[in-house]
Amino acid sequence: MGKKKVGKRLSKKAVADALQGLFTASPNETFSLKYIFRALKLDTQDVLGRLPKQGG
Repeated sequence: MGKKKVGKRLSKKAVADALQGLFTASPNETFSLKYIFRALKLDTQDVLGRLPKQGG
């Protein structure tokens, strides 16, 4: 079975810069989460571990 090639993990700043660049390039467009991950070539590990925890 094929294994997915794992890249280097991104820092919070790198993820934030990539997201800001995407949103700045198309300010009036609505993006799905799936589109954002594919456009920025992100893996869920890059982002999910860096999201702020929500109170509850």
